[in-house]
Amino acid sequence: LTSNVSVNGAGTGSFINDLSSLLPNLTYYVRAYATNTDGTAYGSQVTFCCIRDWTGASSRNWNTTSNWIKNTVPTRYTNVYINSVVNDPLIVGAMQCNNLTILPGASLAINAGQSLYVYGTLTIDGDLVLKSDMSGVASIIVAGAIGGANVNNVIVEKYVSGTSKKSSNLGVFHYVSPPVSGAVTDSFPDRAYIYDETNPNNLNDISAGWQYINNGASVVLLPGRGYSINNVNPQTIQFVGSLNTGNINVPVTNSAKGLLTDGWNIIGNPYPSSVNATLFITDAANSIITGTLYYWDDDISGGTGYKTNDYATWNGAGSVGGNGHTPNAYIPSGQGFIVKANVSGNLIFRNTMKVVNAGVPIKSNEEELYVERVYLEMTSSDNRKNELLIAMLDDATENFDRLYDSYKLQGNENISFYSLLNNEKLSIQSLPSNQNAYSINLGYDIKLSGSFEIKLKSTDNINNAKYIYLEDKITNTFTNLNNSIYSFNADGGTSKDRFILHITDWALSNNCLSDINTNKIKVLNDGKFIEITNLDKDSKIAIYDMQGRCVKSSTSDKSSFKYNFQNEGVYLINISNNDYNISRKVILQNK
Repeated sequence: LTSNVSVNGAGTGSFINDLSSLLPNLTYYVRAYATNTDGTAYGSQVTFCCIRDWTGASSRNWNTTSNWIKNTVPTRYTNVYINSVVNDPLIVGAMQCNNLTILPGASLAINAGQSLYVYGTLTIDGDLVLKSDMSGVASIIVAGAIGGANVNNVIVEKYVSGTSKKSSNLGVFHYVSPPVSGAVTDSFPDRAYIYDETNPNNLNDISAGWQYINNGASVVLLPGRGYSINNVNPQTIQFVGSLNTGNINVPVTNSAKGLLTDGWNIIGNPYPSSVNATLFITDAANSIITGTLYYWDDDISGGTGYKTNDYATWNGAGSVGGNGHTPNAYIPSGQGFIVKANVSGNLIFRNTMKVVNAGVPIKSNEEELYVERVYLEMTSSDNRKNELLIAMLDDATENFDRLYDSYKLQGNENISFYSLLNNEKLSIQSLPSNQNAYSINLGYDIKLSGSFEIKLKSTDNINNAKYIYLEDKITNTFTNLNNSIYSFNADGGTSKDRFILHITDWALSNNCLSDINTNKIKVLNDGKFIEITNLDKDSKIAIYDMQGRCVKSSTSDKSSFKYNFQNEGVYLINISNNDYNISRKVILQNK
């Protein structure tokens, strides 16, 4: 930029220069100077950057070029001012800018399911609304500071479904969490609840921990805490306050009363954007909880009973839904959920866990896990359903894995279907992927007697070479679930020893049990010692040398057995119990 003015003698001079041709997003430097016969005098240097002003000349659409001065849509490097005009901007899509200022009298809305990423600062002197409907919730991420005269009056909406066809007009329950600070319970429906894990009356029934928030009580909602609300009709909740940002600590408790209810807490996403659940559960500060998130999935089908409501479960290996809806690895804004704390302490949400609606993290080094998944579903004759997941991946073990195994949190009193690990009920059970045969005990709880079906609902990454069988120990039958549905009758109550799921790399012969037991047992030879794995309890083990002498005999009380050999040579190993008799030859040779 070059402009000159000459001044003769005493006095002042000024000039005006047209800057309309300057490009936005570039920094410009200006310095005035004067020259006379005595020399040149320089003024102070000033800098400025061109901004992008909203005009709304054509419509409300942020992504329309003709709605902006200079006819270009903002990028991540653009500073934006929103003026008070007839057409207030509405964001549709994934938009971005640098510094954003909403001037007094102006308004900016982000449509449901859409997002805005502010790479700089956000100044709110006007109105900011994040909208929500059946399609989802709006999202905003602000990298810099948030301020302005109207910073405490941001509106973040949360749509919740409902139905008026339930018995006793109980409506539908939802777990929610405030994405703003300063919101109060006035925005909730008539019935709202908090959960207190420390409640002394909270015995072996998790439902006893819920505490009712009185109608009309203006209780301030805490960031990161979850709340249960109940509504008969669909509605849109409005959280009003200042946008939550920065690290947020959330206390959780485990009363250690030795009860089934120990450690269950309802928390929630505290931000006005989605949160990467994998980053949340793998954060070192959050190791005090199991790596599972439980979402309440209510039955909104109408009718007089809650047939399919239950907890939808997510962990690092996958997810299962109580009502056919399965959560993914991104926690929506305003969403509440349940976690199980092993001890009391504080959880943490961090800005680095935030993601835009498209599921793109701010910063992430995570890699996608390869997981083989088998989904089973149990259904009653009156269409009450429940499902479980068996997952196989490299990082899993035979024991309970914090990130990949999930305890069963039963939300449906009519039917509950689960696998068993050391007599613990699991909704998701993960196993190491390096095996050619798996046998998993299954159990169920049912309220009423009747007829039921178990079927293979779906699979992920399972090729045609995998065979999936259901063993019924009462009828002594094996059913290939790859192409059949198993039907059976059962009395009301709990069963933990009737069904076994077998996943094999081969088709079973008529002697099914012998096939499974023979192939599942592995003898690992390291040259100096052997390890036998996948043993059943009370299996007898005998090791013979080639002269027929027994060099070791034992009865297993664990699933594995190790033995160190003194001498090299060829040995015969015999493994037996009431169901099978297996012989294996090994050659021991120091390497």
